[in-house]
Parts: sequence; C-alpha cells; structure tokens
Amino acid sequence: MMNTERRAEIVRILEESRQAFELAARAFPAQSVTWSSTPECWSALQIAEHVTITEHGMFRILGAATPTESSSENPKREASLARMVLDRNRQAPAPQRVHPTGRFGSMAEAIRQFSEERTRTVRFAEETELDLFGLTAPHPLLGAVNGYELLIIMAGHSRRHVAQLEDIRQHLEQGTEPRE
Repeated sequence: MMNTERRAEIVRILEESRQAFELAARAFPAQSVTWSSTPECWSALQIAEHVTITEHGMFRILGAATPTESSSENPKREASLARMVLDRNRQAPAPQRVHPTGRFGSMAEAIRQFSEERTRTVRFAEETELDLFGLTAPHPLLGAVNGYELLIIMAGHSRRHVAQLEDIRQHLEQGTEPRE
C-alpha cells in the first residue's frame, strides 16, 4: 500500500512538472507558437497538444490497470524510469495516436486542457485507495509498469517536452538551430 510519504512525493513530482510545462508553454509569444524549424519538427503548439493527448491517454491506461498478486514497489526502477524518460539523447518515436492534429487554436487553450488533464491525474494520486504498486499497466513503449511508475512517466514526459520547448524558444530568440 502507498504510504503518506510516497503519495506526497508523487503528487509533488506531478505538480512540479505541471508548473514547469505550463511556464515553458506560456513563454511563447502567440505569433511564435506555430513556428517549426522543419516540416518534420513539431511547433510549440503541436508539442503542447502532444503532451496533453499523452496525459489523457496515460491516465486511461492507469484507469485500466489490473491488480497484481503482490506489490512491486522498487525505488531504483522508479529512479531509472524517471531518468530514462528525461533523456533526450534516447529518441522514442511517439505513437501515431498521440501525434498532434491541430485540435487547439491557441497555446492558452492547450495549456488549459493540459491543466485539466493533470488536475485529474493529481486528484487521482491524492485520493486513490488503490495500491499503485500493486497495479500493472501496459505502457506502449516501456512495457509493463506499476501504477506509481506510470505516474512518474507521466510527470517525466511533460518535463521532457519542457526541454524541447525551451530549445525552440531559445532558437527563436537567438536564431540558432534547435535540438530535436
């Protein structure tokens, strides 16, 4: 069962990544949110849409997680997953279902929707009586993870894209090439 300290830890991680993502997304002037260095690269608005879609999808995966016979709390694996998700040297193509399709007309709209999705995730982490360590869920790229690990991945995913947003913003400000 998840103790009070672990629950507070995952809520803190989720909230910090929310704040970082929203701050990075708000840093874009409205006229720059659709800029992309190449047709293959996503714009800031497309990244925000992707992060929002992914948050929604991973929450659905969490909701469909199945109980296991034993709890699988593993702080070393959690730390490894957190590092791996943030490592931008490791390229992981996004599944087509989480590619942006232009559903948001503005960055403010994308941020608002992301915030609603993350609020639901945080509320779940705060209130669930389920043993998150005793759930298993199929992550599309990482395989089977427990519920707590999936929340770590969700927080890390939005943080990973904070770095991408910051790279694009710096490129726009300095006229240098952004990192993919």
